[in-house]
Order: sequence, then structure tokens, then C-alpha cells
Amino acid sequence: MQPFRHLGLRATLEPHEDIDITIVVARGSIFGTQFPSDVRNTVLAPAVGAQVVYRPADTVNLRLGSVASPNGSNGNRDWQAIIDFITEWTPVRWRLFVDADYQFSSRGPLTGLAVSKQWGVSLGGRYDITDDWSVGLRGEYLGLEPGESVTSVFTVTGTVRYSPIEYLIISLEPRAEFADANIYYARPFVTDPTTGDTVPSLNKDWFFGFWIGMTARIGN
Repeated sequence: MQPFRHLGLRATLEPHEDIDITIVVARGSIFGTQFPSDVRNTVLAPAVGAQVVYRPADTVNLRLGSVASPNGSNGNRDWQAIIDFITEWTPVRWRLFVDADYQFSSRGPLTGLAVSKQWGVSLGGRYDITDDWSVGLRGEYLGLEPGESVTSVFTVTGTVRYSPIEYLIISLEPRAEFADANIYYARPFVTDPTTGDTVPSLNKDWFFGFWIGMTARIGN
């Protein structure tokens, strides 16, 4: 949930060796997405944002940022914003972080959603066992005001990474998710009484699965 993942213009100022200030102007919503086609031509104001990075020590990094844009429900008049705070601690072989953000709309829903407020926090860390192997764990919470089909989701994800060569990373991630509503598909599927077809059904409030990924890095 970090700002500045937009296509636009970005400028960085360095008033002090330990402080960076980034300013961004971009086309689209605060989520880095285009507005729905039926309102896209009525939204002329860009998304604007700023982030301050402070490094009080070699192993500590603090970031506070915000980005705002129209929400698309009333031309350029009703605005929405994200406020995001990130802190990182990176002692030898460790990376520990906290990432918290709050998203809100002045009037009308957030772009692409049925709610005007949502918030989240992520807490986690990684330990490099060797230069080739690392393990990590993170927990995430998402809260929404009533209006969507779910108002809270909590996830726990573990990570095992192996890098057999310098520019290749292989990852295994077991992940568990828990919600306050039935938003996950479960087996066996159910039979649609009108068609007789077997169809998936949202009848679980939890999910568990494994992800296997491979990442190739090119250049620096």
C-alpha cells in the first residue's frame, strides 16, 4: 500500500543527507488506476502527492506520504486521499517493517469501491539465513466501513526464498486468510437449481493455500 505507483511526473528534493522529499503529479486515481469510462472525461484534476523519508540511523528508515485525487463521483469536486506510514529496521541479516495506511473520500465512495473509508496495517520481517536462503513472516489486516460484502480481513503469510544464482529467486509462500463474511470458494461446488450446473459457491470465511513463484532480476 505505498504511494507513487503511478504514471506521471515525480521530483525528489534532498534538503538534508538524512531527509528526502518526493512530490508526484499523475493522471488517474489515488490507486494508480484509471477512472471508470463513464466519468473519465469529467475528471480533469490530476492526482497529487508527497512523501517524506527520514533516516535517523543507518538501519532505520521512516516514511510518511499522502496522495489525493478526485474520486470521480462528482467531476473534480469530491476528493479522496491515502495517508501512508512505513518504518523499516534493517540490522544485519534482518528486515523488520510496519506499514499502515488510511484511505478516505470526502463525499461519495472511493474509486471502484462501495465504501468511503478503509484502512490497513502490515507487520512482518525477513531473516537471511545465508546469502542464498531467507525466511520471512508477515501479518496483514484490512478494515472497511460497512458497505462492502466484508468489513475485515486478516492474513498470515510465511515465505521461504532460495536464490541459486545471483539474478534468480525461487519463493514458497503458505498463506492463511480469515474474513468476517463468506468471501472464499469452497469444495464441493453446489448445483444451480435453475440450470442443474455445478457452480462454485462463496461459503467459507477462511482460506489456506500455497504459492510458488520465480523472479528473475535483470541489471542492478
